[in-house]
Amino acid sequence: MGQNVHFVQCGESFGCRQDSVWLAYSSLNGAAFLVSEKEKEFLRKECESGSGDSPELSPGARALLRDPVPQSVMRIPESWEDVYEVDFLMNYKCNFHCVYCYSAAGRSNAVLPWEKARTLVDFLFSEDHAAKTFYNIHFSGGGEPTLSFDLVRMLTEYIEKKAAVSGHKYKLSMVTNGSLLSSEIMDYLIAHNIELILSFEILEQYQNAERGQYDVVAKNLDRLIESDVRFAVRATLTADSAPAMPRMIEEIHTRFPGLKAVVFDTVLSAELFRTPEELKKYYDVFFDSFLEAEKLGEKYHVSVSGPFTNLLAFHRERTCFGKIVLTPEGRLSICARVSSPKEELFPCFTYGEITEDGRISVDREKFDRLMHENTIESAPECRDCFARWNCGGGCRLFTMSFPDESRRVFCDFQRKCVKYQVLEHIRQHFLKANGKPLEEHLKSLNLE
Repeated sequence: MGQNVHFVQCGESFGCRQDSVWLAYSSLNGAAFLVSEKEKEFLRKECESGSGDSPELSPGARALLRDPVPQSVMRIPESWEDVYEVDFLMNYKCNFHCVYCYSAAGRSNAVLPWEKARTLVDFLFSEDHAAKTFYNIHFSGGGEPTLSFDLVRMLTEYIEKKAAVSGHKYKLSMVTNGSLLSSEIMDYLIAHNIELILSFEILEQYQNAERGQYDVVAKNLDRLIESDVRFAVRATLTADSAPAMPRMIEEIHTRFPGLKAVVFDTVLSAELFRTPEELKKYYDVFFDSFLEAEKLGEKYHVSVSGPFTNLLAFHRERTCFGKIVLTPEGRLSICARVSSPKEELFPCFTYGEITEDGRISVDREKFDRLMHENTIESAPECRDCFARWNCGGGCRLFTMSFPDESRRVFCDFQRKCVKYQVLEHIRQHFLKANGKPLEEHLKSLNLE
């Protein structure tokens, strides 16, 4: 039958007996429809013995077995020279003490040396680098980049200068806690078209408990809303704050009415979830709370997105794009969340450095190995999973930070999210075509 054809129980999603309704799903060619238990068995046998162009097959089997349709595929860089996601970590300094901080172990006063940052820019915008299509360049941490904003300025203007000569296209962004956004910084972001990602927990009790300085950041958010700065707000939810997502949307509607979009993200911290059961409870609460917040967002015209919003947008061979991350010490990491030698997993994610004499030294064999780990082909649990091309195999940092039992919890969460997204598409299509909810139709079939 092949790895791309799957049948997934989904009766409970429609208030029916679990095995009375099945999702027939082939993600690579876009086939997704509902069948009964009897129809599922018939299709399974057809798919095991036929091919997509066999005229004797049923329309359903032909749909499941047809060739993949063109769709956006997350491009994995073929080599170190082909990477197009780039992070400059400005420093190891921060004026916050977030409870879920992934880089707290590396705190120091170290700042990225200009000479090493310039060396990387020279390489990126030279003929030696193959990624000629588009760069996503991020200024982040590490630490808080606005504490080193003079360096952000120098890098921005140097990138502009180099790109004007080389013809490379790029987009700049900066991740910040929002506490140090002066008028001067905001004006600079506007003038140089730098998008801002503001990490903010929206509700005062969670911002102050988990990050700090609510009043300062809230006032700066007000100023951002009134300005021409391109920005997005991202809230990282812990087990304490995840249930409050609907209240956060209410708060946006009343306190920040000019804010029209928010991203809710799951937290990645093994220290916050001591057992797989705690992690499962967190994911369950996050999922339910997110859906409630999403509905409120529709009501108030606030776009709500999260970790599973775009799971169907394109196919993934792996979850992570793969990056060039230049750390404040001049090392090259594949993940922006692993940036300091003080972190236990640092040796597992770094693959090179910029030397004191200005050379870029890369362990290409290690880079290639890192890029081909945690893919849907390398992870045994992915091979027969219906969500494999939507999920991409999961985050390498998660895999190395959590025990195997927690990885299984994560996989269950991903499957739950993918199934929900697929079924939502089917629901919307049915409602548009038939003028009544799909649940109402299934209920009339007495499938309970």
